[in-house]
Amino acid sequence: MAGARIGMLRTGARIVLPFVCLLILIQPVQAADVCCTCKQTNHPEERCLTLEDSKLPDVEDCTQLPPNANLGEQWTCTKTPLRSNQCKTVSDGGVCTSAPVNALTLTGDAVQRSNNGGGEPSTPDLIPELNVPLRGFDPKYSSELLNTWISAMVRYGISILAVVTTVMFIVGAFLYLFEAGVPTINRGKRIMTDAVIGMVLVLSSYLILSTLNPKLVELQALNFEAIQTIYVDELESGGSGPGSVPRNFSGQVLAPNQMLDLAMEVAGRTGIPELPCIVRASMQHESGGRQLVVGHDENAAQTTFSVRARRNFINSGKFFSGKPFPPVGCTNTACQDQGPKKNDDELDVSNPPEYNLDWRFSHGFGAAQSTIFPNSKPCQGREAQGRGFRMGGKCYTVPELMKAENQVQIMVDHFRICYNKKK
Repeated sequence: MAGARIGMLRTGARIVLPFVCLLILIQPVQAADVCCTCKQTNHPEERCLTLEDSKLPDVEDCTQLPPNANLGEQWTCTKTPLRSNQCKTVSDGGVCTSAPVNALTLTGDAVQRSNNGGGEPSTPDLIPELNVPLRGFDPKYSSELLNTWISAMVRYGISILAVVTTVMFIVGAFLYLFEAGVPTINRGKRIMTDAVIGMVLVLSSYLILSTLNPKLVELQALNFEAIQTIYVDELESGGSGPGSVPRNFSGQVLAPNQMLDLAMEVAGRTGIPELPCIVRASMQHESGGRQLVVGHDENAAQTTFSVRARRNFINSGKFFSGKPFPPVGCTNTACQDQGPKKNDDELDVSNPPEYNLDWRFSHGFGAAQSTIFPNSKPCQGREAQGRGFRMGGKCYTVPELMKAENQVQIMVDHFRICYNKKK
């Protein structure tokens, strides 16, 4: 009987030994961390950042942390690492003002804040309040939210898995060693086997991912780039510069949504997949899809100083009608919004060749805002129609520029030519 018990103990040892090896395999998942205190140059708050000791050239020198963590040049760290009892929040008896965060999970938010010159992210954060705090999870910065939560759950999950596996293995071993019935002994063997197989499956998946690419198990922060708001002057009927609606236009007029749909339809016929979206986006920016809008560049106040027509107009001291006004002497951006806001010219499509426009300056026509400059030449054979606009081997007069189908074709031809040049 004693020999049978010894044999059973040997069998149990053979089963326990692989389990001990598996516990050793857990160590790469829970590798020792070095804890460093770091801060940005323009941000006074120090943060406790952790990093696996294998990532550092010298585990006793935290000054090597920023290059390894890709935090940016504006981050600096104190050389001496914190002890484990120090790397805690002040409320827990440590020295950290907030919960320690893995340096690699902080990368996205840190780079964004570094690029902003320090301080908090420029976009408002939605910060959750957890009823049960998670070790290693600091929801202070929204861009860290998802990856730090997952990282914390993975750590908790592996710890829980190790505890459950150990308990189940002990239960199985108890049934195997101390029960006399064969069915109970077999049940104990199955429990121990299932516990070991479960642990092997979980750790194997981690080891496979880390072997293929360590980045697969190092979750990075979500780095959302803030969209910069750009303010522009609006056309009176939509667009990017002050404008007016022409007089005496008798052609078909399409609504903005119809113009945009037509533009996408014509662009789709080119066979270039990207072109419909490009044309639609450009038309929305230029005019909002409005067909009968005319832009007068000399009226483009409060824009960049590069609008030469605006400078020339407020320095000319004369409206289109000849009525004088005091010239400003514009030499810099400060005078762009000075002087008269609007010239007194207005497009009349029934009055060629000047069309009641002040041709000292450039003008944009229609939904595409096709621009005719003062030195533009007339279309060949149609000199009496005044200056023309050329695109895609075609020439358009001012009245032709106001037609919906021509505006769409001009924009499609323009981006088709640009697209083919880049191929």
